[in-house]
This record gives sequence, structure tokens and C-alpha cells, in this order.
Amino acid sequence: MIRLKQILKKVIMKNFPSILGSGNCFFDNYQLWLIFKRVILFLNRRNLISSTNHFTSFPKISIILPTYNSNLQFLRKAIDSVLTQNYPHWELCVIDDCSNSSILIQFLKELSALDSRIKVYFRLENGHISKASNDGIKYSTGEYISFLDHDDVLERNALFRVVEAINKYPKAVLFYSDEDKLNRFGIRVSPHFKPDWNYDLFLGYNYLCHFVVIKKGYADLVGGFREGYEGAQDYDFLLRIIEKIDSSQIIHIPEILYHWRMIKGSASLNQDEKSYAKLATEKLLMDHFNRLNIDASLRFFEKEKLFQPVYFLPKKEPLVSIIIPTRDRYKLVKICIESLIKFTKYSKYEIILIDNGSQEFESLNYFDSLKTYDSRIKIVRHDRPFNFSELNNIGARNAKGDILLLLNNDTEIFQPDWLTEMVSVQIQNNVGIVGAKLLYSDNLVQHAGVLIGTGGVAGQINHLMPGNASGYFNRAIIRQSFSAVTGACLMIPSILYQKVGGLNEEKLAVAFNDIDLCLKVKQLGLRVVWTPHAVMYHHESLSRGQEDTLEKKKRFQSEVNYMISTWSTDRYLDPAYNPNLNRSKANFYLNWSVR
Repeated sequence: MIRLKQILKKVIMKNFPSILGSGNCFFDNYQLWLIFKRVILFLNRRNLISSTNHFTSFPKISIILPTYNSNLQFLRKAIDSVLTQNYPHWELCVIDDCSNSSILIQFLKELSALDSRIKVYFRLENGHISKASNDGIKYSTGEYISFLDHDDVLERNALFRVVEAINKYPKAVLFYSDEDKLNRFGIRVSPHFKPDWNYDLFLGYNYLCHFVVIKKGYADLVGGFREGYEGAQDYDFLLRIIEKIDSSQIIHIPEILYHWRMIKGSASLNQDEKSYAKLATEKLLMDHFNRLNIDASLRFFEKEKLFQPVYFLPKKEPLVSIIIPTRDRYKLVKICIESLIKFTKYSKYEIILIDNGSQEFESLNYFDSLKTYDSRIKIVRHDRPFNFSELNNIGARNAKGDILLLLNNDTEIFQPDWLTEMVSVQIQNNVGIVGAKLLYSDNLVQHAGVLIGTGGVAGQINHLMPGNASGYFNRAIIRQSFSAVTGACLMIPSILYQKVGGLNEEKLAVAFNDIDLCLKVKQLGLRVVWTPHAVMYHHESLSRGQEDTLEKKKRFQSEVNYMISTWSTDRYLDPAYNPNLNRSKANFYLNWSVR
């Protein structure tokens, strides 16, 4: 079968013109990819059918579809996409919000005759989307509810995939899928391949969006949709449900099950079409913070139409111990330390410089001068062979701070609020590690999160992207959780660092110790958060050099082997990414794997 799929891929790529794709961008060759996936799905159709034999639950799913003077052509397609579902146990609750189109009303009255599973309700007054949706919830009889806009389309196997997930995760409450858009010609474009549940990303925007299925009891528990949040009523609704459940009860189905139509007046085409959504979003996020006693305000990014939480520091700010290992290279260290002291607004920190056997006169002289340069600087001498993990662990043992910050000696600070931002994120509930955005000297991205699995172990996401670029669905400018961040600038509470044993001195002396640390922290159920709002330069590896000797290559391979054997990084499905995206390069391009 795999050989057949490989041949199929070659045939498609050879015989279809590249113009069908979208060129050199995130959605490269999406139309070709869809053809490829359609054929693969056809070849696997027997597996799809036979998998129902393993189902122990066949719940009814109620699809709520509000209408108001709807475009009849698009509405028919929306309803047809429900009628053609390959899972039969559904009901469609159509709620008309007092339309004045006689043609539409007549069509709706005739709908029930098409299929007994279709129920149509007519509101006597126009109440807008929240009231109409609440009526749909009230009239629905399914164990689960979902929502379909009157001009959108469900993929044929949408409900089947959801029920498949329900059977696999019977304790789950909320299910969501990937989605794409239909342009004015009905062509599928702009695929949104989403990560698994990512709370920090969700506070940036409602990335769950479509297709969402929820246990009905929880919709009733929160009282459905709230009036006054129109334009972002679904965001508010989901956020209130998420507050009531555990993150393990939120399941991502990594498959496009919903097609969002791009038409005039739709937010899918232009977010400015619904400017009132901005006010509603601001209100619902502040409501969320108030309900959870999170001390925060909001910052709005006008260009991307996105909010980001701004967390406040406590009155008693925690002491941060900044650990900087080095060996000679005083010019680099000088830039690092002096830029840190000059530009950092957050003042409650100490610097622990770990001198790993420096010999250069200029370096020794400079390190000695630091003792009187700033009282917050402490020099610790360690005359043993280079072991990055050991050096940081020594720094941690000499630290007085509640929070540790591992910082490379080849970094350069230029942003005053970088440490304030990192500390404010670190003190949030269930946050274990915080990482920053690192740029090369030419302002291209060096680090914007780590993808586990690239190169067998891990790779940098959005590497070499322009530093001011928004990225795939704005993910280069939104605070979010990742599986790992780089140890070049990594913040962690001192107690937690000790709890997980610090960096691995024995097996990971040089490489991947930061990845290992992050995975150990994640294993405890804590989040590893990357913030694009703490930015610095990283003149990467200038102080240590390349893996260019036989000894270094042997050591590096040993560290690779350790990560694969300990964490199965070669087979790791990173929850912050998506299996439909290529993981050999962490650039959000399509995955053409035939397996």
C-alpha cells in the first residue's frame, strides 16, 4: 500500500500544473495535496468502514444551524453537507431568527419533509445569534451539540471522525477539528492546521473556531451563549466551558472537517467586517481573568486584530537569578552583561557568571572588574572540562532567587521589558518554563519555539523567518505553549529545577539538555510557554564553536541516541504542531508523507 501511495504522489506532482498550488507560502500546493489525500482516503476506505465495528458508543449529535435571511444557495449546500454525512445518528436543528424572506421561510417549512432528523423552529422576534443559538441548544435532544453557520459546509466524514474520537476518549467534553475556507469560486484555500489544546494560544484568539462538538450537559451548565458578546459569542461560550473542565477533556481531531465560506460580511474574509467583535472579545477575556482571579489587562495588536494578556507582577517581585556560563570570550560576555544591566527595566535580579576555566588575560581582568561594576554580579569559578549542564547546575546551587534564568553568554539585550514579560508569565498558574524570542544580528528568527521530532530530536520553529513576520496564522507573534524552548534563554522556578534534577550532566553534557528539561517539566503537567514579547539577539554558538571534531561528533550522536531512547523523539507527535504539517522542517509547510 505504501509503495502504491508513493507512486500516486509522483503521478499527481508530475501531471498537475503547479499553478493549482499557492506558490511559495504556507499553503504550498494545497490543491494538489487535497487530491493526494482524497485518493489516500479512498484507498483506506475499508479501514474507515471496519473501524465502526470497534465503536461501543453511537451518540446522537445535534447540529444547530441558525438562519436569518440566509442566501438560499449557500444554505442548501450547508444542509446537504449534513444530509450526506456518513454517520447517521444526528439531528439538525434549524433556528430561523425571524427572517422576512418569504422564499427562505417556504424553503425552511419544507425542510422537515426531506429527512425526519431535520427540525425547524421559527422565532417570533429577531434576537440575534446568541438567542437563536440558545434556542437551538434548548430544542436539541442529542448527547452532544455542534454548530454550523448557514453558509458553511461540513466535510462528509465530520461526524464520523468526532464519534470515533468520542469512543476513543469517552471522558472528553469538547472536540475540535482543523478547518479551511471556501473562496468565492468554491475552491478550498487557507487550511488551518491547528495544535492540540493550547491555552496560551487560545487567549490570543479563538483558534478552535470550527468544527466544535460539546457534551450538551456542559452547554447547559454554563447557560449557553451570553447576549452582549455578539461577534465573539462562540469565543465567550467556549472559554466558560473550558473553565469547567480539565485540559485532558479537550480533544483535537487533526483533520479538516469544516469549510468556512469567504463571503462579504463574513469574518472569514475580513475581520474588520465585524468591528464590534473587538469590544466583545476584550470584554469576554477580562471576564475570564476576573472569574479566575488572574491579575491582567489586555494589549491589542491593530494590524493582526489580536489581543494579548498583559500579566501584572505581584507587589513583592520575585528575585531572578540569571545564570551565564562562559569561558573567556570577554567581548561577548561584556555585551551580554552590560546590555542586560543597561536595558533591563526589571531590577530585582542577580547575575551568576560561571567561569569555566578562562585563561585569557583580558577575560580574567574583565571578570575581576565585574565584582565592583554591579553588586548584583557574582563570579563562580569552575575549572573542569566543558559541560553545559553541569555549569548551569552549579549556577543553580549558588542562586538565591525564587526563579532561575538560564542565559547564554552570546545573547544581547535591547528590549527593556523582556524580563518583566518573562517573570509575569512564569508566575501564572501551571506554567513550568518560559522561553523568549531570539533573533540573529540581521533580525531573522533564531528561536521562536521548538518542534520535537525534527532531525530525529528537535528543531527551531520558523527558523530564519523575518523577526517582525506574523507567521502561520499569527503564531510568530502570539504567546503560546510549546513542547520545548531553547536553553539559550530559559526561565524556571528554582524549586521546580531542583525537583526535576536540573540539566542532565551525565547524558546530555552539551546538546539537548534544554529539550530534556522541558519534556521533564511537561511530564509533570506543567506548561512550557514561549513569549514573542520578550525579544533579544542571540549570536548563536559563537562562544562554543561547531561540532567539527571526531570527539564532538561522537558525543553529539550519543546525545541524539539518548533523546530517542528516552523520549522517542524520532516518533514524537508534537502537540504544538499538527501531523498534516511537515515536521522535517518546522516551517508549517504541508506534510506529503504517504504513511
